[in-house]
Amino acid sequence: MWREARIAFSDSVAALNCSVIPVHPWVYGVGQQTENGAYLSPVNAINYLADKLAGTGGAADIVIMMVSGQTHDSFMASLNKLVDVFPSPAFTQVRRLAQSAAQLAAEKMQIPAKYSQSLPASIPLSVPTSRTALAAAAVKKAQQEAAAVADLTGVKKLMGDFKQQRESLISGIASGLADLQGKSARAWVFTASGDLPSTLLELVKGIPLQSSVYTAAMMLVGDNLDGIKGMIHDLEPDKDQSGQTSATTKSEQGIKGKELRVSGEIPYKNPEILRRIFELASATEASGQRQKYRVAHEAARAVNFREAIFTGTLD
Repeated sequence: MWREARIAFSDSVAALNCSVIPVHPWVYGVGQQTENGAYLSPVNAINYLADKLAGTGGAADIVIMMVSGQTHDSFMASLNKLVDVFPSPAFTQVRRLAQSAAQLAAEKMQIPAKYSQSLPASIPLSVPTSRTALAAAAVKKAQQEAAAVADLTGVKKLMGDFKQQRESLISGIASGLADLQGKSARAWVFTASGDLPSTLLELVKGIPLQSSVYTAAMMLVGDNLDGIKGMIHDLEPDKDQSGQTSATTKSEQGIKGKELRVSGEIPYKNPEILRRIFELASATEASGQRQKYRVAHEAARAVNFREAIFTGTLD
């Protein structure tokens, strides 16, 4: 079943072996390549993954992580957060390609700069033969130092330095794990276990964000994916956004939130209006929660409806 979840490391993380199948706009034959960029909808992405599974029989654990967006900026914001938490090659490659495509599009609009007559910055000169010679020299120096007679005081000092370095490394590893556990990202996930034909039927049901045009996903297939499933955490229920009695779309402490439905028509000649509505609906704050908006309308003020988020669906 598809659901939006929080991806974060926990103490239950474990090593695992599995097949990894990425899908993104730059996979040959999947995405739509145009002069303005590369595009891929969630539906086409999941159909591609389903085709990969269709040729596999038996039973398996399945985990899919997916990020998607209506705009390039919203897509990159979600992708960057996911890469910070789970920098798999599948997602880091997509980020590089998307950044390169955006940079290329920007450079097309710029006036070419004149070539520079200054020297480039200094960089280390390294060729295979010089690296071999330097390594041999380092080994020879180490052998000479090892053969030298060391007094007891020197040995004690070396042991003390080694102990300090060891403690520093252990402390760094521990703090690194704590830093990783403090990071999280939101993504759409699909998890299933067991008979693959049944999994395929569930996979193509309720595909989220079907109107998005930027999508990247990664499917993991293995015998036991409990190690990666431990990173998937259910989202906490939405909290009240401005007090116990505020008319928000979600509330807490038993006070039911109010909901304001909006309907209207958008002319075909003004697609930018529809695009802007979807941008507002899919926007998130730095914390990963949906963006909150102030509501300025006579009907909203009449029922004390001051602050809200987009919820439900856009028809």
